[in-house]
Amino acid sequence: MLTFVIIILVIVSLLLISSILMQSSKGGGLGGSAFSGGMGGLNSVLGGRNAAGFLAKATQYLAIVFFILIILINFMVRGSNNQRSVVQEQAKKGVVTSSSSLPRPAGIDFE
Repeated sequence: MLTFVIIILVIVSLLLISSILMQSSKGGGLGGSAFSGGMGGLNSVLGGRNAAGFLAKATQYLAIVFFILIILINFMVRGSNNQRSVVQEQAKKGVVTSSSSLPRPAGIDFE
């Protein structure tokens, strides 16, 4: 299940990157330059005004799906892995290391 969700996340990530790069910015950006120069190819498919609106909505929806998938993966991984950190394990055992039991660095006089 986790592998399937990660594959979907990769696909959504690539689509999100594509939708962001195809949008034209104030400076021109990539603006669909790979699609027959400027927004020409995309405009011919979607129409002039609809191209920018479509890409903006696609970016919004893909970003929402991206964050939902990230949160879902986080819960899936955290739920399957019950390991604690080393600090948590030592605290659970009640092991306390005082600074006096640690070795002193050579060549430094603390007194």
